[in-house]
Amino acid sequence: MNLNTNHMKALKLLLLSLIFSPLCSVAQTIYVANNNPGAVTGTNVFIGSSALQDAINAATSGDIIHVIPGSTSYGNVIVDNKSLTILGVGLNPQKNISTRSIVGDLSLNHAGSSGSIVSGLHLNRLILANVNDVVHTVSNILLENCLLRVVIGPGYLTNSLSGLIVRNCIFNSSNATTNPQAFELYTVSGVIISNNIIRGKCCVSGAIQGDGLTIEHNFFYYNDTGGAFHNITNSVVQNNIFYGTSPSVGSGQSGNTFINNLSFGTANTFTNGVEGNTATGNIENSDPLLTNMTFTSSSWNFSQDITLMTGSPALGAGSDGTDIGPSGGANPYDPEGTFLPLIEALNIPATVSQGSDLNVNVKAKGN
Repeated sequence: MNLNTNHMKALKLLLLSLIFSPLCSVAQTIYVANNNPGAVTGTNVFIGSSALQDAINAATSGDIIHVIPGSTSYGNVIVDNKSLTILGVGLNPQKNISTRSIVGDLSLNHAGSSGSIVSGLHLNRLILANVNDVVHTVSNILLENCLLRVVIGPGYLTNSLSGLIVRNCIFNSSNATTNPQAFELYTVSGVIISNNIIRGKCCVSGAIQGDGLTIEHNFFYYNDTGGAFHNITNSVVQNNIFYGTSPSVGSGQSGNTFINNLSFGTANTFTNGVEGNTATGNIENSDPLLTNMTFTSSSWNFSQDITLMTGSPALGAGSDGTDIGPSGGANPYDPEGTFLPLIEALNIPATVSQGSDLNVNVKAKGN
């Protein structure tokens, strides 16, 4: 018999479900959102332009949603009062289909959304606690393996955010030019920003705003006349690389500690002895010897390579004994950034004789 496009997609979905089946060992339901043309619906499978929002609406706290990659965005989606795990295909997985899981704005608004995990998406903005009906505290959010513009939260000063971890993400910042370019954070606590690539955009705006942040093992590059920091206070900044963008903080930014960072291509130094800011063990104006990276204003592309070459002053020079920059720390940067086992190639014969076996060759990568 001939296997048409729908047969192929149904088989791929079946294989995906088999690979992901270990996640079902607890009382969870796995939902699938698929907005590709010709996608076939089924139990817990949502298709069409609203597929992701429909899957979110159907899910309950503790459930998992797989966002099938495609060439079209799933649009803006809102998660209200549900703790969900939303999984895309990854940051830049090496597979024979180049599409990604693309989303517009993703909003986690209410306290019930606390504990959510977002991984493997290419999205516009992550917006947290951005409603003004009653006071909301959103907590314990994990954002990883995503490419995005900016994290914003909370949207109203009566709301708060705690326990946010952002790791292994790429920020192609494009916020309003007078606002923080990558992290626009208000009323927060326990925020950890680690092992990310963070690009500024333009003008005098810095990339990060917040209080009491831990900012470690990141790679900052390009922010025109702005710097890495828009307005930070009482924060620990350690083991980061500042590549052609200023690591200094301005007046009114107090109580920050800069430890074992490296800067290159900027005349500005790490702030020390001003308004309670301190700096120790930093390496200033030293080439980190990256494999393939230039001072550039363009958005990140995956041909760029920030792997440290032999002789780099950042190798093993972090305060924790690992590398300065994203390759150091407990969770080194992974350019593929995929959370789940991944089908890299799937070979299915176009025609199968009746009564014959269907031979399928699957190449997958485990994590």
